[in-house]
Amino acid sequence: MTWVSLQMNQGGRGVLTAVGVGFGLVAGVSLYSIWKRYRRHCAISRLVPGFEASALGGNMSQIMKAGGLLPFLVELHESFGSVAMFSGPLFSAQVSINDPLILSEMGALRLDKDVNGLNFLKGLLGPRGVGYL
Repeated sequence: MTWVSLQMNQGGRGVLTAVGVGFGLVAGVSLYSIWKRYRRHCAISRLVPGFEASALGGNMSQIMKAGGLLPFLVELHESFGSVAMFSGPLFSAQVSINDPLILSEMGALRLDKDVNGLNFLKGLLGPRGVGYL
């Protein structure tokens, strides 16, 4: 009886060790990922101006207070100029560019796009938001 219970305890201990090692690996990879995002966020924030952000929520509270992303971006560019940074949750740094010259040099600006078929989105995005698509 003692030998059987001893073997069961050893087998259970091995399962707990495997679960502990697995949890440790997942936690380690998650912390490494957050650390890499934090380093990227710090590097970008030294180069590009923007509002202060919290670590977990980023600028999400300011975006909600402004009434959405578009009004927030308007406020961001009025405060910091044509190139500015804002943050999403967990240090996800986003750079917003509001200069047609820079955008055309990057090939990211299409002035010939037709937005007439997108009028149904004006209620969702606002009258100026359709132009940002």
